[in-house]
Amino acid sequence: TCVVLTLAIAATVVSSRKAQSAQARWRDAESLRLAAQADAIEARSAQEDLSRDLELLGSYGNLLIGCTDLAEALQVSEQMLSRLLPDCAGSIYPLMEGEGLGEATHLWGQHAAETRAQASAEECQCMAGQRVHLGRSDLVETVCGHVMHGVGDFASACIPLTAQGEK
Repeated sequence: TCVVLTLAIAATVVSSRKAQSAQARWRDAESLRLAAQADAIEARSAQEDLSRDLELLGSYGNLLIGCTDLAEALQVSEQMLSRLLPDCAGSIYPLMEGEGLGEATHLWGQHAAETRAQASAEECQCMAGQRVHLGRSDLVETVCGHVMHGVGDFASACIPLTAQGEK
């Protein structure tokens, strides 16, 4: 009877280990399923955000097409850019004809750095190459001359806007 009892205990221990192993595999599979579900929800949310942004960009373009003068185009730009970039601040510097000087006429949001009221086209690095220019406060040489350094960290983006082929 001593031998039979030992075998019964050994069989119980093996069954218990198999059950624990199966439970661990189930917990791992459940964790993977929950992670995949969270990833899918995040991807769906990102896709919805992208879709909303594309719709806003389309509306922005259509509104600009309907503008009859610069003042209206600037007002539309201020409103739409504040919606497209809700956590950002911005300034629009339309260049004064023949002067090469822009004046900040449309501002929105809470600026992390002060901007000059007026700036020349030479002070804005995006104007030289007619493409987006990114600046960071920790890389002083990347920040345009019309952006003044404040006390905190910030990032800036200068974007050249054209109207009917004009700078």
